[in-house]
Amino acid sequence: MSEISVGLNQGRGSAVRRFRDTIAYDALARLPLILWFAFSGSAAARNLFSGIAAAPEFTAAVALEAAARLAGLGFVLLLIVALSLRLRPVARAQGLLPRLAAFCGTFSITGLAFLPKAEMPPALAAVSLALILIGYGLACYAVAHLGRSLSMMAEARRLVTSGPYAVLRHPLYAAEAIASVGFLLQFLSLPALILWAAHIALQCCRMHYEEQILRQAFPEYQAYSKRVARLVPGVY
Repeated sequence: MSEISVGLNQGRGSAVRRFRDTIAYDALARLPLILWFAFSGSAAARNLFSGIAAAPEFTAAVALEAAARLAGLGFVLLLIVALSLRLRPVARAQGLLPRLAAFCGTFSITGLAFLPKAEMPPALAAVSLALILIGYGLACYAVAHLGRSLSMMAEARRLVTSGPYAVLRHPLYAAEAIASVGFLLQFLSLPALILWAAHIALQCCRMHYEEQILRQAFPEYQAYSKRVARLVPGVY
């Protein structure tokens, strides 16, 4: 009986692995993300137009906030397009931890929205919005260049080493980190700092798992990683 049980379990495991290599699995995996970003994009669009409409006059501060919101909306729309058209992976990280790191790293920063906003002087508010605008702008550039190779989980699709990826190995995460500092300033408190630090730590774990699978899938990644910084040129 034990031999039959082992055989059945092995058969199920093999069937699961085969299903994960199908187009249907990849479509099912991307659908929740597309729906989430579509929801986020619709909310961002509403906030953009309602913010402009509610302003008594179109000042420089209103323009900066509108630009930051527009950059965020553009980023979400690019994510939807890239996820919809992405290539099938040639390799995936195994185990639960890489998936947890990817999921929590993606969504942990949204926890800031549940904290009370901090009182900010106009100058600090401008710095916050400028960081969000710069971060989202750079993130749009990274996603546009990454294109169909975009992955949320630790997966290898195609090795991209040109454009922003010739300067940093993870320009998208660097851009998102810049934007996250902008958001942090709006909620500045001890709980917000703890949440932000946890988010950054999760993103670093995420990078580690992604680099592992890229090294396995693409032998040339080793040489690339030696000549290109991870997040900060000449530093890290």
